[in-house]
Amino acid sequence: MVEDVNDIWKDVSLLESYASPVIACSVRYVTGATSIVPALVRMQNVQSGSFQIRLQNPSGSSTGSRDVHCIVVEEGSWVMPGNRLIEAKTYSTTTTSSKGAWGGIAQQSYTASFTQPPVVLGQVMSFNDPGWSVFWCRGTSRGSPPSATVLYTGIHVGEDSVNTRSPETVGYIAIEGGHGMLGSIEYEAKLGADSVRGYDNNKVYTYNYDEAFGAVPEVTIVTQAAMDGNDGSWAVTSETDTFSQSVSQLGVVVDEDQISNSERNHTPEQVAYIALSAAGSVQLADP
Repeated sequence: MVEDVNDIWKDVSLLESYASPVIACSVRYVTGATSIVPALVRMQNVQSGSFQIRLQNPSGSSTGSRDVHCIVVEEGSWVMPGNRLIEAKTYSTTTTSSKGAWGGIAQQSYTASFTQPPVVLGQVMSFNDPGWSVFWCRGTSRGSPPSATVLYTGIHVGEDSVNTRSPETVGYIAIEGGHGMLGSIEYEAKLGADSVRGYDNNKVYTYNYDEAFGAVPEVTIVTQAAMDGNDGSWAVTSETDTFSQSVSQLGVVVDEDQISNSERNHTPEQVAYIALSAAGSVQLADP
């Protein structure tokens, strides 16, 4: 977890050195009586042992400080403890998706032989264009999550009328779902139900973990799977004055930009997540 991230670049040091790190991050909203502005994680200067992140509000407003959670995987195809599969990849894209134009997304080929739809997490890993953009993914159609054989990934700019961007590096991590142990770290990776709506609908929605953790997970990363709502959205973890993350439930919500209008209502979406009991480093095996 990286604490107190705002709209100024912050250095993050990695626990290990990577030949080609693939990183996915998500921001945590903590909301009291007053709403907070939309925020997403931007990234730059990804190196073998470090990277930089900041928050960005699509309209350019100040985001304030919030915590950000990240996962890092060496690029390639691997086997996790417990024999579950995981793979990570980066590529460059020059196209975007946006409201009413949900093409501009690249089909990927899995290296791992997934038998069930994997949990897909992703990130725009560069800041070549100061205009906001966020990762999205789908399966056979815009409203279908990635399957065991079909994955499309890209970036979107929601309702922004300026929908062109400089080339950006995209990273994604596909994980075989389940609840288990990564050495001493308890984890759960799962694609949640199609039930998470927008921040204006409700500031937090909950997913029940398949198994209760021994302690409240310290690290939780979420990515929206597919795009049911035409306005475009992204997933964040969420807490309110009446809900805190727990050993049995994950709080999430999807959010929108406010460039063309101020509302943040959104149709139900599915969210993929990984929750880990602690931060740490895990050795992966060759497939």
